[in-house]
Amino acid sequence: MSESPTVIVFDIDGTLLYSVAHHQAALLDAYAELGVSIGERPLSDFPDHTDSAIYDLLLTELRGEPASTADFDQLDAVLERHYLLRTHAEPPLVVAGADDLLALLDADARVSVAFATGSMRRVAGHKLAQLGVDLETAVLTTATEATTRERIVASAIDLAAGAASAPPRALSIGDGIWDLRTALALGLPFLAVESGTHSFVSGPVHSVADLRALTADQLLLLADDTSFPLQIATT
Repeated sequence: MSESPTVIVFDIDGTLLYSVAHHQAALLDAYAELGVSIGERPLSDFPDHTDSAIYDLLLTELRGEPASTADFDQLDAVLERHYLLRTHAEPPLVVAGADDLLALLDADARVSVAFATGSMRRVAGHKLAQLGVDLETAVLTTATEATTRERIVASAIDLAAGAASAPPRALSIGDGIWDLRTALALGLPFLAVESGTHSFVSGPVHSVADLRALTADQLLLLADDTSFPLQIATT
């Protein structure tokens, strides 16, 4: 009986694309158009760092009731429009090695790739398309389907694992503090991409500046490593 593929779950913004600034600017534009504002609060201060969770909190503060499915659908569409406006003339750069690594993993039967992002689904689709990912077959979970990163990542892993009878072996790859915290909460090994959003402390943490040097064999080894860190330093 063949072994089930190892799930490699990627964050997108800051991990595969240098799109954090583009996305955050578009998100604030979308919130403003929809009549809510974060005020002076940094986005990173919100307890669940996802587009939908922040919007849900802002709407609850504004009108005393949480966001509905229709509200999230509207956010998805408005954010997509603002993101395309922000990136039309200057698309985000690809993190070095990202497209080559994704192509390599796509051809490796030992690996099942999933994408899990705190952004809404429509804008996430544009980002993956820029990376050459086939949206018809990609395993993608987003803030459109769930408000918390734990649920987003767990769902992506479950979808990528398919009908495997045993819990899948998985590795989480991300660039943010929230990505690490999510991995810790789910008990996942974690690889940090230090693309400029956050700086991770030295020690047992595995980190890379970009994705150029990574191979499938290296990622499979990391998927067996649970010696991930409990401390991080912000930049």
